[in-house]
This record gives sequence, structure tokens and C-alpha cells, in this order.
Amino acid sequence: MQSRVFKIRLLFLLLSLSFPFFACQEKERNQAIKNEEIKEIPKDTVTTTPIKPIPQKPIKYPFNHLPDSAFVTPKTYSSNYKLQIKYATEENFTSKPLYDCANCLLRKVVADALAKALEQLNEQDLGIVLFDCYRPLSAQQKMWELVPNPIYVANPAKGSMHNRGNAVDISLYNLKTGELLDMGTDFDFFGKEAHHAYKQLPKQVLANRLLLKNTMENAGFKSITSEWWHYSYNAAVFPISNFPMPCK
Repeated sequence: MQSRVFKIRLLFLLLSLSFPFFACQEKERNQAIKNEEIKEIPKDTVTTTPIKPIPQKPIKYPFNHLPDSAFVTPKTYSSNYKLQIKYATEENFTSKPLYDCANCLLRKVVADALAKALEQLNEQDLGIVLFDCYRPLSAQQKMWELVPNPIYVANPAKGSMHNRGNAVDISLYNLKTGELLDMGTDFDFFGKEAHHAYKQLPKQVLANRLLLKNTMENAGFKSITSEWWHYSYNAAVFPISNFPMPCK
């Protein structure tokens, strides 16, 4: 009887000693599974000019004396920004002007990040076309009334990154010819052809989109699924604003 009790106790002792080992193995296995699941989806097969790393050294920009939250104008940074502010014209999905002036404002930290992207593009003789930047909340409300679909228009009840001065709608153009690069659809095209995942497009169009996406992400911006032109800077998100677009 004592021998049987001794064996049972010995068995429990061995199990208790081995449990941390198996628990550790299980933890490592779960982590390995998780790592496998979150592996990056393979890159697009379209080849583009390699993107050089953004230099980390301090850069002197025109608004370094201002806080990150200040609204500034990207055009002050470089003449290689081309303004085509669509919501100051009838050339948008609402078919009417929503802004008083064709101006672009961004939070200072967002404009700094965009300037880094522009510097990389300038090395390839490319500039940035600005379709939209800061957007008053009142304009967001008018858009939502026409297209109450959060895939394409953010609900004004929550506000968009544009309303915060945190987002840009952009494309690329050739600095030598002034021509816009072909991105496959117009700005504000609401359809699958404007989605990043849509690949039934000419190789050069896919290459242009990928170049824009890689450059912007390298500068700290994030894309959204449904619009090749939209990029948000999420590292510092600011409050919603609703002041009218200034004309100076």
C-alpha cells in the first residue's frame, strides 16, 4: 500500500516538474502560429524603382517653430506641390463647390511627413498633386447626405481624418512634363477599380499606385482599402475642426 502511494506521489511530482516545460512549449507554439498568421501578404508582383529609406536626421522645415497641431500650408515647403483642390470646383462627386477657396491646410506634423515623401519622389522627377487636405466638418456633412456609405465617405457623426487635418488625397505628376501619372481611375471614383486590391489594370498603372503607396507608407502614412488616393497620418490624431477654408 505504501509502495503504491509512493508511486502516485512520485508521478504527481514528475508531472508538476514537467508542466512548466510543456506550458512553455505551448506558449512558443501559439506564438509561432500567431507569427505565421500575421505574416505580411506577399508584395505585388509589379516592379517599381526601389524606395530609399527616409533620412532620420533633423530636417529644417519652414514651420519648425510651431507646435505639431498648428495648421500650415504645404505649398510653403516646396513649389513641387501642385494644387488641384477638387472640392473648390464642380469637378467632384457632389458636382458643386464645397470650399470657398482652392487651398490646402494640414497639421504641421502631417505636412512635415508629407514633405519627406515629396523629397523621395523629387529624386525620381516626380511631384505631388493635392486634391484635398483639411476638410471642414460642414463639408463632410454635405458629402454624407449625398453618399451615406462609410466605405467612401466618413460619417460626420464621427468625423474623418480630413476633418482633423490628418489626411491628404493625392496623386503624382511628372516634374518635367507636368502630366499626371495614370492611376487607372479619376479621383473620387467610387468603385472597385479604385481599390488597392484591384489588379485588372495595366502594369504601369499598378506600378504607379504601388510607388505612391510605398512612398507614403515609408513616410508614416496609412492607406485605406477603397481609395488609391487617400492617405492618413495616424501617429498623432487631432481634434475635429469646422472653420471655413481660408482664402489667403
